Amino acid sequence: MPLNWDPTVYGGDQGHPVIWDSLVLGKDLTLDFNNLGPVARYTTHVVLPATAERGVQNPAGYLLSSFNRYWTYDAGLQKLSEVTGSMPDGCSHLTDNTFGGTSFFVDFGGIIMSDASGANAMGVYGVSIGQGGSVSYFAMFKFFCWGDGPFETSSDNTAWSAVYGTGTIPAGETTYNVFLITDSVQNVTARMDDLFRMGVR
Repeated sequence: MPLNWDPTVYGGDQGHPVIWDSLVLGKDLTLDFNNLGPVARYTTHVVLPATAERGVQNPAGYLLSSFNRYWTYDAGLQKLSEVTGSMPDGCSHLTDNTFGGTSFFVDFGGIIMSDASGANAMGVYGVSIGQGGSVSYFAMFKFFCWGDGPFETSSDNTAWSAVYGTGTIPAGETTYNVFLITDSVQNVTARMDDLFRMGVR
């Protein structure tokens, strides 16, 4: 199981990218969660043979570079903020193992990536660990590094992740929930409001 883009960070190399051959990583995807249409619950399952001092991206995703507007949403405050102007260029960070994106900490809410019009968007909703959820923070990245456009065969992309990063993952099985939403920016925030009112974790 390769655990990082650069296996040397964790004691491996290109010929040995595996830390534990007994690590199990799985997922469950529940479409039309609670009859909310474009909402899917994404559950990440991690089984470790021993306690680990690491974090989990639960999950991470990659979108076409046409998803070039970036938003944060606090469902408790019903506050939508566009952060496109403050998104760093992530290209220089692909090789230096430093964080090259924007992080967002919220008790109830998430991140949204959209096209220029806002008509096509993907959101990720979660609840903080302090509120009984699975998310330490959300992250968004802009990797428009190759100049090959917004096509399915292109390398340019927008990346995101929901991160469980307390520093310790216990031995045995742990599960982590987030909710993926695809629609317009306006409708994604409305579904995040629904999830907040439902009290999902």
